[in-house]
Amino acid sequence: MKSRVTIKDIAQKTGFSVTTISLVLNDKANHIPRETKLIIAKAVKEMGYRPNKMAVGLVKKQSNIIGFVLPDIRNQFFSYTAKVLEDECHKYDWNLLICNSDNNHKQELKHLKMLCDYMVDGIFLSMAANSTEKEVEESINFLEDNKIPYCLIDRDMFDIGKYKISVDHLQGAYLATEHLIKLGHKKIGCITGPLILDDARQRLAGYKQALKDNGIKIDENLIFEGDYSFEKGKIGCDNLLAKNITAIFAANDFSAMGALASIKEHNLIVPRDISIVGYDDIAFASLLEVPLTTVRQPIDAIGQKATEVINQLVNSEENIDSKIIILEPKLIVRSSTKTIS
Repeated sequence: MKSRVTIKDIAQKTGFSVTTISLVLNDKANHIPRETKLIIAKAVKEMGYRPNKMAVGLVKKQSNIIGFVLPDIRNQFFSYTAKVLEDECHKYDWNLLICNSDNNHKQELKHLKMLCDYMVDGIFLSMAANSTEKEVEESINFLEDNKIPYCLIDRDMFDIGKYKISVDHLQGAYLATEHLIKLGHKKIGCITGPLILDDARQRLAGYKQALKDNGIKIDENLIFEGDYSFEKGKIGCDNLLAKNITAIFAANDFSAMGALASIKEHNLIVPRDISIVGYDDIAFASLLEVPLTTVRQPIDAIGQKATEVINQLVNSEENIDSKIIILEPKLIVRSSTKTIS
């Protein structure tokens, strides 16, 4: 395999010193003749020289790389968030390095250590589901002990992180459930996310609060704990349909899609027989056979605000004790809900 071209190779080809080559390449060669610069530029192009970013980073103490450790790249919420973060990072001349923890804390910590070794300028982190309080502390302590600017996105199970962007999930679930209540539904099932996650607990709380505020008794038998997956959404819906519900609030769109599959298998029709509301407003939500009523998370704003937080932490000369931003969700009404007959 051909070895990488170095500054020494260019110096040998052109006859100029390594110092001269370095000054030209770093645009610090004001006193060097234009002819010399042109000779060096031609050699650089002919030899295919590319700067060693790691070495440059060591000198400048910055890499222009931001890491994003996400829990499940298959989940469209996180993959779209990654796209938004990448676009926002480019505005600051940063590159985004994406790592998938597969909802596994050990893998998450491994990625954090790797990103630290690469001397990234900052890290976005969405915690692995099912992490214990001790595991969450381990990840946060690692970031803070190594003085890595970070911003948690959406997940902070035990309210430990100092810098985070999230959404008012209680309000979002409240809007979803209230929408169903206004359509006349009273027996409303709920398929939650994994209740170890703070966002899942908030969505369940919003569901319960909407029922309570509208004088509907909370029936724990109509609550099924899922894990934000299509499979658990389907199983949860199977369970709820046996209890004669007329509507379902699913705590994310993947669970709602699983519920839609279950409803179809039971030879029922949405929304004629069952109304359903999801959460996230992933791209597929509007493209389903029955376009899904759902709660939209402001992913563009999440990406923008999270990147601003990292930029502040990277460039501020003052110590920023904490930065917590909570954004507002929005109910998007489509064809999967209707007034009960």
